Amino acid sequence: MIDLIKLEKQKQHLNDVIINGNNKDKFKVLDLEAGTGKTLQAEISIANANRKSILVRERIKDCIESQDRINNIAGMDIAIAINSETVNAKQWETLQKQIKHYAVVIITHEKYKSLAIRSKDRQTFIQGREILVIDEFLNITNGNILSISKKWIDEFETLLQHRSLRNLFAECVDEIEDYLITIKKPQSFFNAKINVDKKINKLKQLAKENLDVKELQEQGHSKNEIVETIDNLKQFYNQTCVVEGKIIYCTNRKYRYWLLDNNVMLDASATLNKAYNLSPLFEISRQGAVFRHEKWSFLISKTNSTKSAKGRALDFYEVVNRVAGKLDNPLVVGNKDDSSHFQSDNINWFGNLTGSNQYRDLKDCIIAHNPNVPFRTYVLEYLYYSNIKLDNRTTWTGIKSGKGDEMVYRFKDKRFEDYRQGRNANEIYQAIKRVNRSMEYESKIFIFNNDMEVVNKVLKMFKGVKESAITEHDNVVEFEKSKQKEHLQEHNQNQKDNSYSTKFIDLMQEIKQGNHKELIDGRKIKKLVICEKVGLDINKFRRRIGNNADVLDYCNKNNILIKGQNVMVG
Repeated sequence: MIDLIKLEKQKQHLNDVIINGNNKDKFKVLDLEAGTGKTLQAEISIANANRKSILVRERIKDCIESQDRINNIAGMDIAIAINSETVNAKQWETLQKQIKHYAVVIITHEKYKSLAIRSKDRQTFIQGREILVIDEFLNITNGNILSISKKWIDEFETLLQHRSLRNLFAECVDEIEDYLITIKKPQSFFNAKINVDKKINKLKQLAKENLDVKELQEQGHSKNEIVETIDNLKQFYNQTCVVEGKIIYCTNRKYRYWLLDNNVMLDASATLNKAYNLSPLFEISRQGAVFRHEKWSFLISKTNSTKSAKGRALDFYEVVNRVAGKLDNPLVVGNKDDSSHFQSDNINWFGNLTGSNQYRDLKDCIIAHNPNVPFRTYVLEYLYYSNIKLDNRTTWTGIKSGKGDEMVYRFKDKRFEDYRQGRNANEIYQAIKRVNRSMEYESKIFIFNNDMEVVNKVLKMFKGVKESAITEHDNVVEFEKSKQKEHLQEHNQNQKDNSYSTKFIDLMQEIKQGNHKELIDGRKIKKLVICEKVGLDINKFRRRIGNNADVLDYCNKNNILIKGQNVMVG
């Protein structure tokens, strides 16, 4: 069921925003519901506008389709899709001079991102153009994450060929290297205290003038690549970075959204995407639902469907394929690695579906993957879009919610958790809405996911679904529980062992500072007394404390001797 009057008003509003809008300093984001024909309406508006425009679509195939439709609407060739499939290098030399004669230029999301850091090329595309329309959310951080580690520093240094360059490089990364060596937390934030931009610029110049091209080529590198890598070091000093283990990550902020005189973004799931709320660059114009999903039904299996969980599942794919066999040729959505395991004529994966009309005439859909990304990615995106600084008074660690196979990892910090849930719900919603685009059929949607907070956010997007049409089932997939239990026991035991060694070191440190004098007899402290203090059985002292590498290292540095039944101090 469709509210046609409301939909027509929404399309008229979209037409007005594109043709007459004046959103110069931000994107006006319109969230017309998936399947309402917002892309086609945008193409009609662009074709009829008296201002030149750029249309940005996700894939090359989408660009070519838009080109053909716009030219058909206009009755002449006013639009051109420019990408690797439509224009080769030789053709581009000629086209650069002709591009200004086309009313509409159509590029992919990736091309938009590449033009963000190539201002000269960008001028060729935007010259004389006023309207920019981006179809679907363009996450400019995708593929633009930088990382640095002690291992990378050591390896990169060998490429600099000259001692003077290596010494200057060492100065450029000194603060980073110090942090990597001393950091103890598995997850933290890094904020540089010094500015080394001048040193980095000097190193770039010396690299340009002194590096031997032939030697670099033999090592599989180019001079331009080395110079760009050196310049990227600035990114780690000019923003809050995310640290995981012994690696520091940040976004490459050279990539920034570029605008024209009127900027519009189309995104059906804008209400789920928290990036819009974090940045003043976006303003959502909420349109409201026009579809009633009265013929849709949802079955939720509370199954852990993350990539790691599938690795220890005994029959995940068998269960999914049994469900698929009972449906009418469903769209099965997993991750890219899943495709060979599913049995259906229609298989695709997250990251390759948004905006696609390929499955519009299918009725049913199976979501067989939890689209979680590494937790650091959520934090990096949050930092990019919010443009805030965070220090280590804030934590980005996770907590366990639920038990066993229904356990879900969540952020402790609500800001990051809200962002994660919105991002994941958005992916799932967009995947489901690839089917039954005409809303003519009865659709059955199966979701394998144990993160019910995310699932409920998805369900809220489907207005009009009857309560009786949503059923939840406990997990039916069998996992290698014994292996999981064994791993958890080993992990917990290691954590416990480490806590005893840490308590011992802390105790010794306090004794060095003059505390706990009642424990010391001359220079000796009995092991039994120490065990009572740290809560350890005396019979486990050697295994839990005496043989611990951190304890041995601490004792060697601080002149402490573990001998017989005593610990000799100082």
